[in-house]
Amino acid sequence: MSDNPRLTIILPTYNEAENIAELIPRIQDRFSHVPFRLLVVDDASPDGTANVAHNLNGRYGNIEVLTPPWRRGLGAALRYAYDRATTAYILSSDSDMSFSVDQMLELYETIQARGHDMVLGSRWCPGGSYEAQEFRIRLKKMASAIGNIVVRGLAGLPVTDVSANFRVLRKDAWDRIDAVENTNAMLFEMVFKC
Repeated sequence: MSDNPRLTIILPTYNEAENIAELIPRIQDRFSHVPFRLLVVDDASPDGTANVAHNLNGRYGNIEVLTPPWRRGLGAALRYAYDRATTAYILSSDSDMSFSVDQMLELYETIQARGHDMVLGSRWCPGGSYEAQEFRIRLKKMASAIGNIVVRGLAGLPVTDVSANFRVLRKDAWDRIDAVENTNAMLFEMVFKC
């Protein structure tokens, strides 16, 4: 691990022990040329997710496991981790491997090359995808689509997926956002304020 990482990768977890056992080694391999640290923010998973992450840190040495003293969901977990990031760039992604590690690296390379404050990944752009089409997922997809239309209309931003936790931003941009949301609405707030 580098003593001076430029990137923090945030993985919020809840019952993701099996997934992070596979995902974290993939991240370590794909980002091996990038000085980074990994924050696993675990929302009191009963399946031992935090222990898996601690054990992987013994192997890699660049993983910190955050266990907030409360269980309040994705938005609060992300905000908790973003506030603890100290690197120039912060990347966050779900831990269920719904986004590939190659796509994570592409996001990071894009923000560096283009100098944007934030770069969002999308399930709705060409090449994007969404999970299996069970009823619960279709409802989430519909809510996401409506939210994206609202954001495009109100903010005038050409974004297609503001509700996905797949983004990279500059630490100084996060500090300027001064987030107040502790729910999943924080993902929307980030886009509006950035």
